[in-house]
Amino acid sequence: QKCSATMSLYNAQLALSKASVNVRTQVRRAYFALLVAREQERIAEAMGQFTNEIFRVRVDQLKGGQVAPYEPMVLRALALQARGTFDQARNRTDAARRQLAAALGTPESVPSIVAGVVDLIGPRIEFDGAVELALSRHTDVLSARNIVHKSRFDLRLAEVTPIPDVSLYGAVQKDFTIEPFGTTYNLQVSIPVPV
Repeated sequence: QKCSATMSLYNAQLALSKASVNVRTQVRRAYFALLVAREQERIAEAMGQFTNEIFRVRVDQLKGGQVAPYEPMVLRALALQARGTFDQARNRTDAARRQLAAALGTPESVPSIVAGVVDLIGPRIEFDGAVELALSRHTDVLSARNIVHKSRFDLRLAEVTPIPDVSLYGAVQKDFTIEPFGTTYNLQVSIPVPV
């Protein structure tokens, strides 16, 4: 029984390790989602400034009589669309900041400044080495191995137990509901029968 309980303890420790990895993964995802949202906001802002500047130039050209009256109107629609895209990007950045704060476990304190860039080149990972590492250290694999060991210990315990556990239960009760208010005695014996 001690070996079986030890395997249960190991599995609980692996579950804790897995939860820790899951939290770190959520934080990492939220962090990179914030970096991407921030970059999209920067690009949308530049695009909005660019379309506004083109629209302004076309309006100046219209005032000088150099372009037809309908030409600035097309650019005005594009400038307004770019402004809407920028507003959406800013809202996505704010949402990504809040998600990062929630992943960090501090939803009440949203980080205002986050360092980092999206376009860093990550390390090159070799497939065979990654698979070998995952099979040797992944918590699900280790937990499954512990379940196999625990089952072997439980089987061995059942094999070496010559006599099944006998349960004995006794009770003495005084009945106060109906006369003659007698005393009753109960005795219960149970023995598991392996089939």
